[in-house]
Amino acid sequence: MSRDVLKLVDLLPSEYNPRIKGMELINQPNQQFCDIGGLDDQIQEMIEAVVYPITRKEYFERSKRHNSDRGSDHEVHRTMLELLTQMDDFKVDENIRVIAATNRPDILDLALTKSGHFDRKVELPLSNEKVRVHIMQIYAQKMNVSPNVNFEELAHCTDDGAS
Repeated sequence: MSRDVLKLVDLLPSEYNPRIKGMELINQPNQQFCDIGGLDDQIQEMIEAVVYPITRKEYFERSKRHNSDRGSDHEVHRTMLELLTQMDDFKVDENIRVIAATNRPDILDLALTKSGHFDRKVELPLSNEKVRVHIMQIYAQKMNVSPNVNFEELAHCTDDGAS
């Protein structure tokens, strides 16, 4: 049906719903999919996952070591590879410092200790009961805490090192 002349112009194929007038584009977006951050990142992830391990020995070694250390945790693996890649691109004279922490130093990737990545390893041992009492008291200073709270008993309950 034509709006102007009120006559039948053409029949719609059966797969179209005749109650729908049609789509109108009100505002055309200025951005493309790749501008929103999708395509370039996905292409780079594909290159890192497929091409780099094949063509670059260091990526293959990292991937092999990392997979044997971490199992099948692919998200951690991708994040670690991206971190190592970004750190490889740092210039020595840039004023960039990267500090990282882990509660599992036993499974650290060997590539992290490569020159230019993390050059120092500082280990903090688990706190003893006295230190845990002090930590809890510091955090509790800004709280309304009942006088019946026994921080020594709480610290004793966390003797597995969770402070």
